[in-house]
Amino acid sequence: MVTDPRDPPAAGPGRAKGRWNGVRMRMAHAAADPDSTPRRITLPADWDDQAAQAVAALAPGETPGEAPASLADAADRWIDRLAALPGAPDGLGRRLALLLLLRRAAPAAGLWTGTTGDAPGFVLNLAAFVRAGSGFETEDYAAALQTLVEALGLAAQSAGAGPPRLLLSNLDGCRAARGRDYDDEAGRDGARCLAATATGAGHGAAEGGQL
Repeated sequence: MVTDPRDPPAAGPGRAKGRWNGVRMRMAHAAADPDSTPRRITLPADWDDQAAQAVAALAPGETPGEAPASLADAADRWIDRLAALPGAPDGLGRRLALLLLLRRAAPAAGLWTGTTGDAPGFVLNLAAFVRAGSGFETEDYAAALQTLVEALGLAAQSAGAGPPRLLLSNLDGCRAARGRDYDDEAGRDGARCLAATATGAGHGAAEGGQL
C-alpha cells in the first residue's frame, strides 16, 4: 500500500450526486491481494489502508489491475440500484451513503458488485456506534437497522436468491470502546440486547412485507 501525498479536493457539486460533497478524499495505491497490480484508489481521507484494499477488490473495472477506482463512484452504483427500485423511500440513498461513510454499515459483496443470484446482505460495524463520552448510540443503531431492513427488503424482492442477511460485526471492538471486558456479564447482556434489537427489526420488517 502506497499513499499518494497529493490529496484530491473534496467531492465537487457534480460528483456522486452530491452525497459526497464536503468529504475530504485521499489517493492511495492498493491491490486486492499481494500478487495483483495496485490500482489508484480515491477514498475518504480518514479511511485506512485496509479499506483501500477492499475498494480495490470490489470496485468494478475491465482491467482491475490498472484502472483507477473511487469509493464514491463504486458506492453510488449499488446505492443507485437500490434507491431506484419500486417502493424505495425518499432519502434511502442518502442514508445508506452516510452509514457507509461513517463505516457503520457496508453491503455484502453481491450488493456491491450487482452480482445476480447472491443473497443480499449488509454488515453492521457495532464499534462504530460507540462515541467517547456518551457510550453506545442506541438511537443511531435503531435508525441504521431501519434503513438496512428497508434496503434489504427492496433487494430481496429484486434479487430472487436466498433470504437477505444482516450480520453484526466487531463486537469485541464495541465492548473495548465501552470499557467492557470480553467476559464481563454486563457486556454479554449488552451484546444480547443488540442482537435482539436487530432480530426484532428484521421480524418487524418481515411482518410488514418488507422482508
